[in-house]
Amino acid sequence: MCDIKMPKIKIVGIGGAGCNMVNLLLKQEIKGIEYFVADSDKETLGLSSCENKIKLPTVGSSWLLMAQDIFKAVITDADMVVMISGLGGYIGSTFMPILAEVAKSMNTMTVAAVATPFEFEGKARMTKCVESLERLKTFTDTVIVVPNHRVKKIVPKTTSMKTALSVIDTVIFEAVNCIASSIFEPGLINVEYEDVALILKGGGLAYLGVGIGEGENSIQDAIKSAINNPMSSTKINTAKRILLSVTGGTDLDVQNALEIANAVRNAVDADANIMFSMKIEESWTSKIRLAIIGLTDEKETISKPKIEVQKNHFERKFNNELSSVLTKAEELAAQFNTAYIASEHIVYAMLLTDCKAGEILKACGCVQEIYERFFIKSLSFECAINGFTPRMKSILQHAEEDVILKKGYGTEVGTEYVLYATISGECLAYKILEAIGVNIKQLREMLQDEIDS
Repeated sequence: MCDIKMPKIKIVGIGGAGCNMVNLLLKQEIKGIEYFVADSDKETLGLSSCENKIKLPTVGSSWLLMAQDIFKAVITDADMVVMISGLGGYIGSTFMPILAEVAKSMNTMTVAAVATPFEFEGKARMTKCVESLERLKTFTDTVIVVPNHRVKKIVPKTTSMKTALSVIDTVIFEAVNCIASSIFEPGLINVEYEDVALILKGGGLAYLGVGIGEGENSIQDAIKSAINNPMSSTKINTAKRILLSVTGGTDLDVQNALEIANAVRNAVDADANIMFSMKIEESWTSKIRLAIIGLTDEKETISKPKIEVQKNHFERKFNNELSSVLTKAEELAAQFNTAYIASEHIVYAMLLTDCKAGEILKACGCVQEIYERFFIKSLSFECAINGFTPRMKSILQHAEEDVILKKGYGTEVGTEYVLYATISGECLAYKILEAIGVNIKQLREMLQDEIDS
């Protein structure tokens, strides 16, 4: 009789956030998974219910070699390592990339699930997060990024911080659970480890969608949430490899399965490879839970992202008003012989164009001639022009998504959304507006009123 060798998957929670996540996963009691928590603080490790505790070295002589040796010993016989952490703080940002590099050197498949800082945590923490994330992407097969600040899109404004953090934990938990339960938990439809590995190998940044439905419209509600998740750092429509996990009650039938599969199929790339797993929870009736991990073509995600923000990349997504602003910004970039359209170009273009954001800027005391002096001055600093372009690209990419969440499908994007997002961070445009005496508080309030209307 031939014994079937089961894959060995090890889940490592690093830092406080990672330790909390492992505690949640342990409650699921998924057999076949080995769990570890890692931190340099004994108290943090002591609070975890995980038996396998890794004491990380503090910075000092040979600390890096010590950390590498510790991680090598932990993952030496693993087929897959799933790393969980928050980025921006010292522990997660420092040790997660080290573990990823060690795993790659041992040809071990790696998946990372990370949470990024809230905007109010400051620029220094976000900078550290971005730096560690770039390193992480170099050594990791698949990276699932959950931006903490987007939790405001799925919870009421009055939600407590504790509850908001628990929502974020749940999102990351579902991502890891989707991978682990698909392989190890028996169900109506199972997938092999090799199938999961094929989806995740060399996947780059992943789309993550989670949907929970209950009651009469449970299927439709779960599908809608899973394929339109504002907590994901990427969108589902370009995904070519999909891991879809479905958990339902005793009334889940073939028709339901087909409805879910078809909805996901229609939301992703036409040639996508979908791995589908399904299991039944006997205690559930009309409840259903979907989890989707989607990855684009390997070459597109592994290569370093371009930071150019050219107007023609976005023209099809936006309405005439914003398209006009982007055209003007592109003209300014050409006029001043700069390679990119950064935040200062966008805001200056708003002042030169008949658009809603330009009207609000002027109403808040932004004088075009004064802004222009600072705008021209900033062009002499190449780092100022290029430095904030990635943020501007992110703002443009997510503006359409913000409108969809606010006003429903089919609504066009207006310049007020882009301006509100721009001044939410310390970009160059924000600094210019502040320097020339614009009432930033009033500007935000007026923009918010326009968006809410």
